[in-house]
Amino acid sequence: MDANDWAALGSMLAGLGTFAAVGAAVWAARSALPTALRQFRETKREENAGAVAQQLWIAGFRLMRELEALANPVIRGGDSGGAEPQEANRRDSSDAYNRANADQFKRISEASDAFLDAWGLAELHLSNDVEEVLKAVWMERAETLSAAGLFAMSLDTQPGTMPYAWGRLFGEEAKQRRVDCETALRKTLKPLARHEGPQALVHQGAFRPPK
Repeated sequence: MDANDWAALGSMLAGLGTFAAVGAAVWAARSALPTALRQFRETKREENAGAVAQQLWIAGFRLMRELEALANPVIRGGDSGGAEPQEANRRDSSDAYNRANADQFKRISEASDAFLDAWGLAELHLSNDVEEVLKAVWMERAETLSAAGLFAMSLDTQPGTMPYAWGRLFGEEAKQRRVDCETALRKTLKPLARHEGPQALVHQGAFRPPK
């Protein structure tokens, strides 16, 4: 082989080397692509779960604050002023109580709507593990509103006829129940909102908010 032949062979081998390098790069990129896409999707899922948990925590915290305000005996007409609870505010009626608390009931309704909106998002991005806590908050809402209705009714009855009405709304047991409910909500949602929650809390199955 003369010099021209060697030069041609060298050019061909260089071309083959370049082609092989390009092929290897393409193969490496294609091999890494599924992993990169999977990591990207997992990151987005975690970000979405965190954002939903933040919204749900804000809505749940607001709802619990409004329920707590309704159950404040000093603000809401349940302060006995030293008398027996069932004797308190006999001068009031259920109509007067409901009128005095109309704005608070409206705030609870608005907070409840925001909580349900966030619950709907949680169905898409969070797991069933969160559902029990959300149900507990919703049940506490129902219990507090029911207790407020019962207390209002007791204002129209003879003193002592419904002694348990005051305690259901303003008593220590009711207060502790609300504290426990909020504590469970905080422990469940705060780690997710801070992106500290275990992977098991990222969506594993759908659940339905109450109607």
